[in-house]
Amino acid sequence: MHAYRTHTCAEPRAAHVGDKVRLSGWIHRKRDHGGVLFVDLRDHYGITQIVADQDNPVQQLLDSLRVESVITVTGEIVARAAEAVNPKLPTGEIEVVARELDVQSHAAELPMPVAGDADYPEEIRLKYRYLDLRRDQVHRNIILRSAVIASIRRRREMQETMLSADELALAPLGRRLGAGALDAAPILVALALVSYWWTICFGKRRATGTSSPIVSTRSSTTSSACSAASMTRSGWRSSAWWRKGTC
Repeated sequence: MHAYRTHTCAEPRAAHVGDKVRLSGWIHRKRDHGGVLFVDLRDHYGITQIVADQDNPVQQLLDSLRVESVITVTGEIVARAAEAVNPKLPTGEIEVVARELDVQSHAAELPMPVAGDADYPEEIRLKYRYLDLRRDQVHRNIILRSAVIASIRRRREMQETMLSADELALAPLGRRLGAGALDAAPILVALALVSYWWTICFGKRRATGTSSPIVSTRSSTTSSACSAASMTRSGWRSSAWWRKGTC
């Protein structure tokens, strides 16, 4: 058995009842119902409910942990009672009876809770960004952004060679300046270069008899790129525009 998990917290289903599993994640919520402790265990993929009754040797340790502590639980998957099924969770038909518990990380008292949809002032969220990024809505936004970018990349790679493009990380292209607004200069330069590339690829189709429209557009595009670079002259002394003396 793997040291940390056999399944993610989104995988256990009713078909797995009776199986021995090992799950790892953050303690999302804790509830004590008459001596029976219920813990929602969360990882990147979902949530699974962990249960430990009074006769369970791991209950005392589990009850002493704060939310957002990281634990590894080994136990058996059992079916929930009909009235306890949670249709809002993919794992809502089962729960895991804890048999073994390993604490990977103890959490201190949190300055802001991760569970729940309460709205907090922006300065609090930015100060404790490491907690804010774990919240459900922010986490869903991160996953959505990743899926959108992955889809764009797949579609780009499926296009013909003439329509393909190279992906550039703009941040390493220039030295970061003190004023945040001036960081837009690399983007402007990149846009000018993309415009120049587009003209080289497709300008001949619109040109009539000569290549002068391409030369003209190339010149104006170079000028636009120079203007963008000159916006941050002090931060672009080592750029190609300065070395070639174009601006």
